[in-house]
Amino acid sequence: MIRPGNMTYFFTLTRTTRANNYSPPENTHLNNKPVPIILIWTALVLLMASWGGSFIAMKIGVKYLTPYELVLARFVPSAFLLWIIAVLKRKDIKHKSGFWRTLSQRQKWGLVLAAFLAVPGYHFCLNTGLTIIPAGWASLVISLNPACITVFAALILSEKIGIRRWIGISISFLALAYIALSRDIQTGNGEVMSFWAKTIGMLITFGAVLCWGGFTVLGKKFIRDHDSLVVLAWIIGLGTLMVLPGLRSDFFEKMANGNSELWVSVIFLSVICTVAGFAVWYWVLETWDASRAGAFIYLVPVFALISGWWILGEPLDLSLMLSASVVVGGVILAGGKGKKV
Repeated sequence: MIRPGNMTYFFTLTRTTRANNYSPPENTHLNNKPVPIILIWTALVLLMASWGGSFIAMKIGVKYLTPYELVLARFVPSAFLLWIIAVLKRKDIKHKSGFWRTLSQRQKWGLVLAAFLAVPGYHFCLNTGLTIIPAGWASLVISLNPACITVFAALILSEKIGIRRWIGISISFLALAYIALSRDIQTGNGEVMSFWAKTIGMLITFGAVLCWGGFTVLGKKFIRDHDSLVVLAWIIGLGTLMVLPGLRSDFFEKMANGNSELWVSVIFLSVICTVAGFAVWYWVLETWDASRAGAFIYLVPVFALISGWWILGEPLDLSLMLSASVVVGGVILAGGKGKKV
């Protein structure tokens, strides 16, 4: 079975579809020239850098807002911007034969589930975890996303993972495990965090990992046949509607009285990390399979640790830097084609 991750996929499938008189969906990468791999790598690295910085922005945000309020502050403007962009690009969003009407009842429930996992599920778990553990540690937990995506992709999308990619993911995971096990978590006053507080914070944050894996795999099933930006607008829009019922009047008061630190954090999370970030993520998923793209998420804790050192003054010693370099090496291995099994 030929898979989209194979470089020969475009040419082989073109010949096959001609023979079978089959036309691929108009919104996939098959109707365009193959995307240069350097462009995909550059987009993914920049995306991971912004997502690494998002941990710092969220850590700042939860100083002024509750985890629930931070989800609202981030996604209400994000959903609005995404729908404007999607409508400008795809007029059929509000047409009678638009995206929603093309879905079966089962697909609609799948889209609703993806929306729940992407917005309230993932971000409420992550924001809550950030009230307990430092931003750098939260990013280390989130770096388990690729392993979760790989498992979900194998179970739901029947993706086969190459040996080289498994080795790269394993190396990255072991390097991150070493960082987590060899260092204590210190609280703001310099005291070592208790084992149970550390465990609870990490388990809550791990809930975000499960949400991200499910969201990525479910979303990829939709972008096989539909424009990625349209799918993203629906997922973020539906997810935002799920959190609106909890909106309280004091939220607006907090935002109105918020300082520049809060506003910069919210704008960065909304525009850069969400609108631009998810658009790039789904664009990559149109070309690469979910497990291959997911391996790059191992770069997120590297950028988060650097951002924490630069912005928040968190410690960054030589052992941490060496471990981070091993993480990058694992990503390079996982990003290659490798031999399929």
